[in-house]
Amino acid sequence: MKQMPCSETSQIRIILMALMVVPALIFAQVFDTTPPRIAHQPVKLGRSGRSLPVVAHISDNSGIKSVILHMQYDGQVVESEMIAAAGGESTPVTIQTRESVTVYSGPGESYKNIGTLPAGAQVDVTLVRSPYYRIHTANGLVGYIPAASADIVETGQAYRATIPAEGSTAAKFSYQISALDDFGNESRTAITPIRFISAEEIARMQQGMSGGRTEMDKQAGSSTTASPTTDQAPQKRTTARGASKPVYKKPVFWIVTAAVGGGAYYFLSGDEDKSSSRKGTVDIVVGW
Repeated sequence: MKQMPCSETSQIRIILMALMVVPALIFAQVFDTTPPRIAHQPVKLGRSGRSLPVVAHISDNSGIKSVILHMQYDGQVVESEMIAAAGGESTPVTIQTRESVTVYSGPGESYKNIGTLPAGAQVDVTLVRSPYYRIHTANGLVGYIPAASADIVETGQAYRATIPAEGSTAAKFSYQISALDDFGNESRTAITPIRFISAEEIARMQQGMSGGRTEMDKQAGSSTTASPTTDQAPQKRTTARGASKPVYKKPVFWIVTAAVGGGAYYFLSGDEDKSSSRKGTVDIVVGW
């Protein structure tokens, strides 16, 4: 069968389409130099012998090509692909407050007030716990604000990977997240070490923060019951608190420090006023 040549009109259309598409691709390739945005709350505390999920909210104008979790432990580097949330649902990555808003330590007004964001502040969203957003500011403030108090500036997707249980038993462990877009622009988070603690260490921490304080109060009370006689010169009272080891030498110190440092938070049980010193057990809650 004899092939019919393309009509002049069809050729013109093809040429015009090429003239429109090719320059657009070249322009995008040359000028799209913005790397992906990674909104992530560093995980600094985990349970020894257990797997640990890591989540990041990532956005990019040209599309995400890959997201990798880089893990370093036992003298090796292990890479695991971070998978986007099922369904491809968008999630907020950057938001802007509509007015001054209180930041809470947990997703609710019953949690401790830990700061305030001014109106117009732009912050990253590292977790959605409806109806609250967990936010991370440039100066390191981590907490929760009502979702209704802010407008979404940039959306992306939530990516997840899991640190294997064998990694949590290593003497030293650190991780980093990298995101690569379709044009080769890459972003990386800072390298973050994780402190994995055992159930025994958590139990010691709870005893140190509850029973230990009660015992010190008892000892301090008994040491002040006897008053000096008139024949004795007044002496400074030495309480159990003063005689104890410096707090930085106790296991509870570094555990709580790791928790407060990011990736986890702790709260004390009890219904006392938030401004007063609370007594009670300590629960470690790792916020993903």
